[in-house]
Parts: sequence; structure tokens; C-alpha cells
Amino acid sequence: MGLTVFVVLVVLAAGLEAVLPRRARPSHPAPEPEDLSFLLRSGLTPIRGYAEILAERVRPEDQRMVRAIEHHAERLTGLADRL
Repeated sequence: MGLTVFVVLVVLAAGLEAVLPRRARPSHPAPEPEDLSFLLRSGLTPIRGYAEILAERVRPEDQRMVRAIEHHAERLTGLADRL
């Protein structure tokens, strides 16, 4: 299960990296809200996909964690849709 958590954290970090402005590059303006929405949804797509794959592979007692990932990914997608 440790590998599962690691994979989810890596995907989340990659998604956040795409959304958060980089301080090292001040020449890049902050993304517009509609761009943020697109970037956030793009980062959440693989998270939902990996959660679906994990749901098929994890033990039944670990399904609660996968459902939590799916739930929060859907919640964040809804927030992105409202941006």
C-alpha cells in the first residue's frame, strides 16, 4: 500500500506544480482563472485514472482510501469547473 500512496502523492505534486505559479520565473504572469481551471482539471484526470486502476488492485480493506481519493478528486474537479 506504501507504493500506492507514493504514486498518488507524485501525481498530486505534478498537478500542483502545473497549477501553482513559479517564483523562479517572475516573467510569467499568473494564469487567468479559466487557465487555472483547465490546468487543475488536467492534473486531476490522471489522479482519477490512477484511483480507478488502484480500485481494481487493492485489497478490500484498502478500498476506503481509494474511495477517498476518488471523492476528493471529484470535489476538486467541481471546484475547478466553478472557476
